[in-house]
Amino acid sequence: MLQAASANGLHSSSSTNSSSSNSSSMATPPSSRPRAWVVVLGIFGCCPRMQYHTLSLIEHGYSVSVVAQPGSEPIAPLRNNPHLDIHYVAAPPAWAARLPSVLGLLAKASWQLAVLLWLMLVALPRPAAMLLQNPPAIPTMLVCWLAMLRHRAVWVVDWHNLAYSMMQYKHAKHGWLISISKGIERTLGRQAQAGFCVTEAMQAFLQAEFGVRAAVLYDRPPDQFHPCSAAEKHELFGRLHQQLQQDGIGQCLQRQLAAAAECSSSKQQQQQLATLLTVQAAGSKQPVPRPGRPALVVSSTSWTPDEDFGILLEAAQLYDAAAAAAAAAAAAAADGGSKQGSSKKAGSSSSSSSSSGKSYPDVLFVITGRGPQREMYLSRIRQLQLSKVAFCSVWLEPDDYPLMLGAADLGVSLHMSSSGIDLPMKVVDMFGSGLPVCAADFKCIGELITEGKTGLLFSSAEQLAQQLLQLLEGFDAVAGSGANGQLAQLRAGVARTQSSWRWRDNWDKVAAPLFARIANAAGGSSSKAASSAGKRKAKKQA
Repeated sequence: MLQAASANGLHSSSSTNSSSSNSSSMATPPSSRPRAWVVVLGIFGCCPRMQYHTLSLIEHGYSVSVVAQPGSEPIAPLRNNPHLDIHYVAAPPAWAARLPSVLGLLAKASWQLAVLLWLMLVALPRPAAMLLQNPPAIPTMLVCWLAMLRHRAVWVVDWHNLAYSMMQYKHAKHGWLISISKGIERTLGRQAQAGFCVTEAMQAFLQAEFGVRAAVLYDRPPDQFHPCSAAEKHELFGRLHQQLQQDGIGQCLQRQLAAAAECSSSKQQQQQLATLLTVQAAGSKQPVPRPGRPALVVSSTSWTPDEDFGILLEAAQLYDAAAAAAAAAAAAAADGGSKQGSSKKAGSSSSSSSSSGKSYPDVLFVITGRGPQREMYLSRIRQLQLSKVAFCSVWLEPDDYPLMLGAADLGVSLHMSSSGIDLPMKVVDMFGSGLPVCAADFKCIGELITEGKTGLLFSSAEQLAQQLLQLLEGFDAVAGSGANGQLAQLRAGVARTQSSWRWRDNWDKVAAPLFARIANAAGGSSSKAASSAGKRKAKKQA
């Protein structure tokens, strides 16, 4: 039922007994640091915000026990961290997934409830604070409430979204189930002593609808997100070359990779080394952008209904058609101009449309993330005949994801928000990497993106396609900007926001005071407990 892991390696077991012994051994050594639990009930390595919370708690003097599902490594500062232990909750039995939707949901919740009750009421060392990611709300809120009573710990909910609103995508026909979920979320959410949320809109909703007070703790990127140097791009795409060859979909990607290979084996510069984006001559200290490189557009998605990948796919097709038509027109104009050139005098002016026509680059869409609709969309992409657009769906290591964002020319966010009051963290990461964004428009996206200054908003595939054409027309491979300069202006706008856009500063301002008070109270309680125990021992000896 339970898999327990220390930060420096996974110790997995399918039996509760073995897992409980692991937990007990980790709890034995005394520590002067107060302990916090971070409860995710998702894949910890896929939850950046909770990883950043964990790192901040450790930096502020806590030992942290994480309760999460396995599936991906955490960020580098959390690996081998002596103040962190991770307890992985195994997935429910396979038969639960084969049940009808409502029964499957109940079976999954029952399994998780049993595992979490054992882990959080018995196995784990007593915490001073519990930080719960919501959603999901069931069964974690119930177990956290019981653990709060059992351990006299301070329970803090980090509201990322509303659990009941996310259920609407999968269980829309079961309105009663969604109503019950909302009631549980509202009732148990009120029991927490403190909370954070990700937007002002969510703060207002929680206060008005749930009677919950939560401080706004905006998502912010940590320091590893930054614009990449040419050397970082060269190293990254050198490592990813084989993966791009294997997983890339689209004629233009193979054409671009062939051009990079030809550049590397140039007879004029035998020692030149080229990647998809960069080229470095022998003896040169720094690589430079490769002439004719594609524009790199990155989107991170969970491949779920609240991030409609179909919009990006349709926009890519519209861009491809317009870019291919422009290329054909330019080629025809150039061919016509060459035929007419012999009949014109040397000093005459040319009216060739090739000199004034629009041009658009090849575009590589790199799509990161995993999710249920991934294979369906990749199958659709393989059936398309695109000449100016290519796709590559990759799962990047935690250290490579910031580099990919920092190497890109433009980001795309498809997040639509099930509740309308949360914000896409992927955009925060993109901004941290200096990357302007085209984002799906919804209720509170204005809390994150200033349209025309840090990004553009779209409501349809046609709008997104037009934005891509607008930003990339006349693309300069060296400058990484279109002819009209708007992409460069957006990048400059993003850069101006970065001084106040780091996670550590934001967390220290909003969250640190709360956890400092909890730590101080825990220290006082520990001292009193130790003093009472000492008095009892002395009295016994007397």
